[in-house]
Formats: sequence, structure tokens, C-alpha cells
Amino acid sequence: MVDKRDFDKILVNLLRKNPHFMNIALIDAEGIPISFAIKSRKYKIKPATLGSKTKVLLYLSKSFSNAMGLTAPIIQVRFFEEVALLLVNLKVVNLFLIIDIQGWPAKGKILYQSLGKLKNLLVKVEESKDDSLKSLFSGEKQEEFKISDISDKFLQIIAKNINSLNQIQIDPVKIDSKPAIEKNNPDSYTQYFQSKLSSSKIIEGMCFESHGKELYKVENTSDGFKDAVKNLIETSKKELEIFEMGDPLWTINIFEKSELLILNKYGKIAKNEIYSGLLLENRMGNITEIMKNIYNVLNEIHSIQKDPYLETFIQNLEFIGFSVKYLNIKIQKALVKNNFELAESLYMRCANILVNEGKYSNAGDYYHRLGELYAKKENLAKAEDSLLKASDFHLKGKNMEKAGDDFLKMGTLAKTLGDTSMAFDFLNKAVLYFKKSGSEGKIKQADSEINNIREEVKKQLKEYIQSATGESIAFSYLEEKFKLSESALIEVFKSLFEENAIEGQINLIKKRYTKKKFGSKESIVGEETLSSEAYEMPEINLSAITQEKRSLENQLSRLENTFEDLNFPFEKYLEYENKLMRLNFLDQKSKIYSQSIDANTCGLCLKHFTKQDKISDCGNGHNFHLNCLKVWLENQNKCPICDANIFENLKTYYLDTLEIKDDLLSMQDLVKTMKIKVNNLERELSKKEEQIYLMKEYSAKDKSIFEKLMTERDNKHLLEKELKKSNQLIQELRSILEVIKK
Repeated sequence: MVDKRDFDKILVNLLRKNPHFMNIALIDAEGIPISFAIKSRKYKIKPATLGSKTKVLLYLSKSFSNAMGLTAPIIQVRFFEEVALLLVNLKVVNLFLIIDIQGWPAKGKILYQSLGKLKNLLVKVEESKDDSLKSLFSGEKQEEFKISDISDKFLQIIAKNINSLNQIQIDPVKIDSKPAIEKNNPDSYTQYFQSKLSSSKIIEGMCFESHGKELYKVENTSDGFKDAVKNLIETSKKELEIFEMGDPLWTINIFEKSELLILNKYGKIAKNEIYSGLLLENRMGNITEIMKNIYNVLNEIHSIQKDPYLETFIQNLEFIGFSVKYLNIKIQKALVKNNFELAESLYMRCANILVNEGKYSNAGDYYHRLGELYAKKENLAKAEDSLLKASDFHLKGKNMEKAGDDFLKMGTLAKTLGDTSMAFDFLNKAVLYFKKSGSEGKIKQADSEINNIREEVKKQLKEYIQSATGESIAFSYLEEKFKLSESALIEVFKSLFEENAIEGQINLIKKRYTKKKFGSKESIVGEETLSSEAYEMPEINLSAITQEKRSLENQLSRLENTFEDLNFPFEKYLEYENKLMRLNFLDQKSKIYSQSIDANTCGLCLKHFTKQDKISDCGNGHNFHLNCLKVWLENQNKCPICDANIFENLKTYYLDTLEIKDDLLSMQDLVKTMKIKVNNLERELSKKEEQIYLMKEYSAKDKSIFEKLMTERDNKHLLEKELKKSNQLIQELRSILEVIKK
């Protein structure tokens, strides 16, 4: 059974795989959104707006294609100052994306995989008997194509064309001492454009002022081409303003055959806007040449005719076409001029280029440098975020020492923010990765930072305990007060006990500190009891699991129906994902209980253990492969068999036990944070659902009655006010009369 949720999952996964993708939508042949997802509030587009404006874009491209005798373009890209707008035409449906310009070009391989999944779903819809679902894909005009006509070769053509845009490479240009054009003289452009573009293989081309005066044209340019280009530029300029991205800097339309249409705006010359349109052939061979020539033209014009529009256009081309080497030079210049905003963008662009080339460790270096830049600007939240990305890429590139440097820097930042718990966590991870890389000097540096924090906390904790009047203190209070995790707090207590700095006892079971020792002479009790305590296998009700699954499926269905009304913001999708995770948890649980599991069998993959396996125990005697459990813990923090909290009772046998426990404990903190976010989103979603419900309840007749009631209520309030005033007046008159009588 295919439903809209299947499309939603593919689109959201595509957003997640591409950090620079902001919005994505599946729209029908007429521009109406079928399914969509949003990750950026800045580029949040309402479904009605998305539908009406994509419809205009589709009709514009079709009218141009008809005028030129071409098939409709299969790829349309519009580059703005900050983002690229990508429209992929699958003949019967279209994929619409807004991409951060730092993340362009889009990866053709990932898009190809997603398009293949979408095509398979669409074919199932076409072959199904569900008319309600089919109606989503029927536009105002019946297309001559069927979904099943979309071949894999066609999808490969799309991916190949998107990848071809990766090949644009632009070299820095040096402006001649005597520019070939005159300031504010558009007539002098004709010869200049001809000289710059004469070597390019252009089928048809022209450059013109906004009022239509031609400045440059290829000799065989037809009237149909001129009219089509002018109409496409002027109309799209007006229609795209509603997207709140400004004017498009330049546009590329790629057709199924060899044709490539490039449209761009050169800025204002003598108070007239200058535009151009170029129709090319064999784009794989000459797109870089064309873009180099356009870049040279822009720099020549900008050298004598300063124009903010041209400046952003040039910067846009440099982002896409410059190598990391030249972008590094621009970063240094930006930093010298204190242009941190530009430096930030260039750092991210360099990192993205290196990720596309598979150089993950080098990409991590740029995020580390960006984190240091944020730290200097005292934007510590962004600094930590950049350093986390740096550590991810360094680990992906298997550079443990640099990953340690990232966590060491994050630890010092957390210390600056006063978050002792995070500082301990980051610094311990730094030590872990330094040990793996064998960096003895850096291990000592990180250990020194940890000891400094520990000594400061020890001093504060000792003073607090000596001044506290209560006999017993809960761990939770101390954790909050000193910003420590439970494990770090226990370490500090142990150190204080060893130094005889304090007296008393901590109970690991009750999670409390008391100033006196009870039931044992030991300062720490509960360690052996905690590890050897026996648990009984709980009774499992399979029918209850099945019932909960059905309930969750119904909730998901209702939630999915609200997405379109709520504009499907990406944050609210977290709740949707959370419910899906729970459903998958129940599916796995049902599967587990249908099998016979003993102590020598992994409770997740159901395979027997071997001597080389790393085994984890949930604390209740249920064993799993460590790798299986790590995957499970990405979505759940409970044992799939007994629902015990794995983080609280985890035992791991054989190798790397301490490292793994630390990793899992940090995952627990992440899970807690996500749960808080989900709970907040649930409350917000509940309010929205109530509003939608009320809006849908009122029909036209009910609405008029409701408006009358509101009017009556307002009249009642007015009368009450008048009555109150009258009562006050009467009281005043009575007071006057009493005075007169006296």
C-alpha cells in the first residue's frame, strides 16, 4: 500500500543527507505540491505560494521551449545571492529544491537514488486502484507521458547533467589597465561582448538593455529567440520576487538533448538593467569556457561601473567555480578587512568542496578554523557547533589526533561557558582520541585541563558540604549546582574521600550523599549490589504490543494529515520520526518474541555469539552484539526485550569497555535532549491541531452564526461597560444627596 507518508520519508531523508538543502517538494505537472519538507525557517514557503509560483516557472519554461522548438527543460537552476533554486522535471512530476549556495552543486548520485525511489512509488500509485491517491498527480492538463515511461536512462541523464555543473572551474582574473568599455556607455559594450564571447560555441545569443535595445547578438539569432529570452527574463523576475530571495543572478536551463540556456543580469549601466541570454550546444565541452568569459566580463564592468548586484554575482561565481587554493586567498583578504561574514561563507564553501572530493579530514580542518573564528568573535554556541562538525569529519577521515584537538577546544569553550559537565565530557573524549593517535604530549595537556577543572570543583564541593546544614544531599541537586554528570560527580567524591577532605558516605543505589556512614564502613556503597542484583524476566503480552502498534499507526495517519495544513515544518517532523521509531521498536520486539533466545544468542540479530564478539548486557541478563546495540541505541534507549534503561545498567564484556560506556552515556544525554524537544513539539502540535479542528468545524453557515455570536458578545461587553458607568454615577448622586440632606 502506497500512501503520502512514503513520499514524505524520502523527501525528509534527502534533506538529512544534504546539510545544505533547505526546502524540498514533490510537485505535479501543474505545479501543485504533493509532498514537501522544510528545514529552514528563513526559506519557509507556504504550499499555496509554492504551487502558484512553480506553476508560473513551469509555464514560462514551456512557452520558451515551444517558441524555440525545444522539449521542456529537464533541469532549471536559478542562482540567487544566498541560495540556488533547483527544479527537476520528471515529465509528469517535478522535484523542487532550495539549496544553500555554499552547498551547490547538488550531488547527482544522491539525487539519482532518491529520484529512483520516487519513481518506483509513483509507478505503484499509477498501477493502484486508489483514485484518491491518483488524484494527487492529475493536473489541469493531461500529460502525454505516463509515470512508467520514466526510464532509468532518463534519470541517469538528469544526474549526469547535474554532475556536469560540478565541472565549472573559474580562474582569478586580472583587470587590464585600460578597460575595453566606457563607464555609463552601453553602446561601447557591443564590440567588447563580441570579443569576449566570439570563441564560445553559441547557437544563439544576445545582450540587451531592459527597454529592449540590443547591445550584442550572434548573427543567426532569431526573432523567436529574442522575444522568448526577453519574456522569460522579465516575467520570471516579477514572479520570483514572491520567494523573497531577490532577483535571480543567473539561470541555467538544461534540455534533454545538448542544448543549454544561460540567462543572467549584468547589473545597471547608465540607469538601464543589462541582461543576456545564450543558447549553447555540447555543454560538457564549453560550459566552463562560457562561465570564465562571463566572469571576465563581469569583472571588467565592475572595475569601472561599481554595482552591488554585480559584486554579489561575481562572489556567487567564485563560490561555485574557484578552487580551494584561491578561496583560501580570499579568506585571508576577508579576515584582514574584518569581513567575518564573507570569511565564514568561504570556510564553509571550502569544506563542502573537500567533502565532495572525499577529503573529509581536510574539510574538518576548515570547520576547526571556523570554530576558532567564532570563538574569537565570542559566538561560543556557533563555535561549538563548528567544532562538532570538525570532529565528525576528522573521525570520518580517521584522523584521531585532530579529532582530539576538536574536543580539546570544545572542552575549553565549555569551561568558559561554565558548563563543567560538558567540559569533562569533551576533555575525556579528547584524551580518548589522543590515546588512539599516540599523542602523549596532548594527552598530558588534556589531562591537565581535566585536573584543573576537577580541583576547582573539589574545592567548591568541599566548601559547600562543610557549610550545608542538611545531613543528606541528592545527586540530582549537586549535578545541577556544579554542572557535573553523575559519573564525574562520583569521581570528585572519591578523590575527596581519598584525601580525607570530607567525611560521610555516598549511596550509588539511592544516589545520595550523607554526612554519616550508615550500614557500612565504606565511603561508597552500592557498587557490588548494583552489579550483582538479580532480575526476573517480565511477562510479555504480545496482544498489548500489537494493540499499541495499531494505535501508533492511527496516530501517524492523523499526524500526517495535519502536515499539509501546518506547512510541514522540519522541526515538527521530529515527532513524526519519534513515533516511527517506536513503531519499528515494536516490530522488532514482536520478531524477537517469536524466536527462542538463550544466553548465547544476540537479542537483536538472533545470531549465536563467537569468541571474538564484543557482547553487551542490558543489566537484566539479555545479551547483544555491541555493534547491534549501537545501531539500536540510535533510536531507542531501552532493552528490546525487557524495556530496561540500557544506559543505567549497561555492562560490556571483552575489549574497550570504558570507551564504549562513555560513548553510550553521551548518547543518553543526546536522547534526553531530543525527548525534551519532542515533548515541546508535541505541545505545540497539539495547539495547532486544536486550531485546525476548530477552523474545519465551522462551515459557511456555522461561521455566520459564530460571527453573530461574537457580535452579540461584543455588544454585551459594551452594555456591561455602560451599566458599570451608570452604577458609578448613581452612587455619586446618592453620596451628593446624603451630603445635602445633612
